[in-house]
Amino acid sequence: MELIERETKCQKKNYLETYNKTQISYNSYGHLTVRLFKSPPEPYYENGELKVPKPLEVENDLLINFTADQTRQIIRFVKRLPENSYYDC
Repeated sequence: MELIERETKCQKKNYLETYNKTQISYNSYGHLTVRLFKSPPEPYYENGELKVPKPLEVENDLLINFTADQTRQIIRFVKRLPENSYYDC
């Protein structure tokens, strides 16, 4: 997934290097929401002792909320795609 931040020049930022999990859902207002977050750290052994890292803070997430109109436009666009154009990424 690429998020393009537009300023005077077009600058791409690849957030998959930072965030390795994606959640797409509707929020309580029915708006499309995309959440990018990091996987929780895995437990590991150090000197024969199990270490469990602290969970990640919620502030480490990137949350994108679309407006109701943007949500409708995205859904309308996806519904108009031919069936064989869906790809499992």
